[in-house]
Amino acid sequence: MRGRSVEEVNKEKGGAYQEMSDEALVERVRVGDEGAARVLFERHRGKVYAMAYSYLGDRESALDVVQEVFGKVFGAVWRFRSGARFTTWLYRIALNCCYDALRRRRSHPEEPVEQGVSVLRGGDCEGPDASAQRSELSAALREAVAKLSPKLRDVFLLRFAEGLSYQEIADTLRINVGTVMSRLFYARQALREMLSDFL
Repeated sequence: MRGRSVEEVNKEKGGAYQEMSDEALVERVRVGDEGAARVLFERHRGKVYAMAYSYLGDRESALDVVQEVFGKVFGAVWRFRSGARFTTWLYRIALNCCYDALRRRRSHPEEPVEQGVSVLRGGDCEGPDASAQRSELSAALREAVAKLSPKLRDVFLLRFAEGLSYQEIADTLRINVGTVMSRLFYARQALREMLSDFL
């Protein structure tokens, strides 16, 4: 019976990794397991990208943040507390990286690559007026969210851009669920006022 190829062994390991929890994968990363690190990255990069894009509004900046976040995660994996949720720790790092990117942008302002750009595809069911109106609303919403205070913006984006539960938001921001709910209420109220022309 012939020995298994490296590809077969790696495929088998990859399947085993997919069944592991994030926290178990972190333990594997701590001992230098690159396969476990790759699975963690693949599993969570989309959510980190979505969060970064929600804050920064352009693709290139969001991709830079994804790289920065996972660089920090894997560089400080030994600081992850056993018994904690990996996603809570990851989102906290991602929020901090988004804030850093916003600070850098304020000190070196430049036009984001994709800001305000909309692509009209042929064959869309809606007419140009509806498409323009939707694009205008989308830009106004992004601008309104950016005007929220950081505390309100964080809970709003974690809830509606990332789809986190109230408890997950509370854990990520280290506040209680009641505070999450009240901040969401005020965020919605502020956005409703800022977007009154569209409602």
